[in-house]
Amino acid sequence: MNVKAKIDVLDFIIHVLCEHERKLDSLVGRLETISQELDYWIKRQKYDPISIRTQEFLTELLGEPISQSSD
Repeated sequence: MNVKAKIDVLDFIIHVLCEHERKLDSLVGRLETISQELDYWIKRQKYDPISIRTQEFLTELLGEPISQSSD
């Protein structure tokens, strides 16, 4: 394999890695947004009782029941 071919292979690998980084950045941003929204709803639940359906939905997402606190 000559030097030009090796450089082309390295260039291709770098390009693929950059694409993956962009996609991961996008996914991390979306995950942060969802996490913040979920955190907001969990904190809000302490002050405003939420519907049973919403509790069931959050329980599905979190994998554990959300307790109703009366603080």
